Amino acid sequence: MKTHNRLQFEHLANELIQLIFEYLAAHELFYSFKKLNRRLTAIVKRQPLCLPNNRHMTLDVYYDYLTSIIPKHTSQFVYLHLTERYAPHAVEFFRREIPINKLTWFSLKAVTIDDLPLGLFGLLLYDTTVLSHVHSLSLNFAFDCYHHSEYKIVADFAFIVPILTELPRLRSLYLRMHCIYSSTYLIGLERARPQFVTHRNLHTLMMKECSRNLLVELLDQGHLPKLCRLHVTFYAAHDPHDEKLIHPEPLKQIYVPELRYVKIELHEGVGWVFTYLEELQRASQLEDLVIHGFMISNVFVSDVPRVDELRQWLLLTKFKQFTFRMNIEMRWFSNCEESLDAFLDEYRQVIEDESVKKLRTLKIFYPSMSLIKQVKMNESILEEDDESMNSSRSSNLVRDDPVNENCEEMEIYEMEYMRDELIKCTKEIPCWHRLRKINLEGDVPDNDGFVGDNIPYMLHIVQRSPYFRELHIKSDLDFGRVLASSNELGILLSSQLEILSFTGEEANCSLLDLVNIIDKLFSYSSSPCLKQLTFKVDAHPRSWLTVRHLVRGIGKMFDRFPKLNRFNLHCPECSAFQERKYNLSELAPQWSVLSSLRRPWIVRSYEYRHKPHILEIWL
Repeated sequence: MKTHNRLQFEHLANELIQLIFEYLAAHELFYSFKKLNRRLTAIVKRQPLCLPNNRHMTLDVYYDYLTSIIPKHTSQFVYLHLTERYAPHAVEFFRREIPINKLTWFSLKAVTIDDLPLGLFGLLLYDTTVLSHVHSLSLNFAFDCYHHSEYKIVADFAFIVPILTELPRLRSLYLRMHCIYSSTYLIGLERARPQFVTHRNLHTLMMKECSRNLLVELLDQGHLPKLCRLHVTFYAAHDPHDEKLIHPEPLKQIYVPELRYVKIELHEGVGWVFTYLEELQRASQLEDLVIHGFMISNVFVSDVPRVDELRQWLLLTKFKQFTFRMNIEMRWFSNCEESLDAFLDEYRQVIEDESVKKLRTLKIFYPSMSLIKQVKMNESILEEDDESMNSSRSSNLVRDDPVNENCEEMEIYEMEYMRDELIKCTKEIPCWHRLRKINLEGDVPDNDGFVGDNIPYMLHIVQRSPYFRELHIKSDLDFGRVLASSNELGILLSSQLEILSFTGEEANCSLLDLVNIIDKLFSYSSSPCLKQLTFKVDAHPRSWLTVRHLVRGIGKMFDRFPKLNRFNLHCPECSAFQERKYNLSELAPQWSVLSSLRRPWIVRSYEYRHKPHILEIWL
């Protein structure tokens, strides 16, 4: 008779146990293994720790980090995620509960700061006890943040200069901003020029929403000599137009001798990019260049290089592994249609893709698309030459992006806008192993007045997505009610979904309308696992907004979802919400009092914040 030796957990080698512990959050680690035995306790005390994103935390768990885990194990923390996104006052509590300047953070190497009040961010930046040793810093103050309005008055260089000055050990910086450039921007940048320092360690820089002026100021004069990877986003609506930048001086190789990877997203000035990077391309320094965006113009068709100009620029390099990708959507005014069609027709003939002219989108992939060997066809070419040319081009055609079975996020639109081939290929995939998020748009009624054709399609995908956790719906009430009647989908969502957002359309969705849809959708299961719920209500407040409406709607969701730790109500930012009777800043305290009387259990365990059009609750 065979005997099987069962290996117990404590018999594993220390190295394996440490590897397993890396998959556990700090609170899970301490709750499960601290003081279990001396060996495991010793391993736990040496384990690198992280303060994770509080997105999935209850308020009580977060307080455990602040009052117990972090103060006792500060030296073990290698990463902090400090965010107030859907987490009212979270970082204020962090500052209040943890004596930062009295603790030792010598192991801390990476910090993410997301959606903080401006004053609180300043305190953290200039308090060098926390950030002084970090190698990676991520900052997010973009338009979708609760506190974004506080940062509108801050110019992009007013972010960058203090960070590079105060954090000399930084290796990677990721910055998402939402700045509004005033008429005095260029004057301010000129005055700030003496404050720009040479940072000798930064090798990766990502800036979302910055001016070309700032980029030129950072790269010229050798301010970032170790920079290797650059990713920037320009916005035409914000970019201050300096005449000197219309025809820029090429960036000198001596200033950025290690720059290899560049990605640029823009809304104008494609030609500017090629001119600015010409010397680096000529020196065979660039390994990968990506340009994304769309062009809006009524004058400059020539801003995007012609085929011959692009071919010549690509040939400047001698580096055989150089890759180039350009995806530019053209949006021209009606009086430029003729010149735009002629421009696109030139590319269409070279890359043999009819969708270029139809979709007005240039998709260039080099070297897989060999622009160098291709020539413009004309009627005098012999038929046999024509066939040989076509066969040599077969690998160079620009096709729609293939279905990616390893995608983590998916968009589902109206079925009539989805190609039959795409639907077929999608349904043939047996399992979406990495899909976590779906963005679902409601469809319009068909000829028979029916809506919801894309719901069975979504059900098919969800059934094959074991790690699907997040759903964002954008639809009107008709589509929402059809969605709510799908019991098979409701059962699946109840067992998998943790984050749900519903954006109402057609200006006819009240809070209770959306609440009733979601309540019915999840009524087919008794144990939903939803943790975060956001409603974006588009109806005018006079048709629905009262304290009683808030108490009933929010209370119904609290009862339906026992694991809920975030509830967010967002309305359009319009003048109606400034009136006192519709102002959520006035109604929220009344909601809090009445809800506490009806549900005494929430008195001790929630925080909330508000604006005239926003209410956010953390349980």
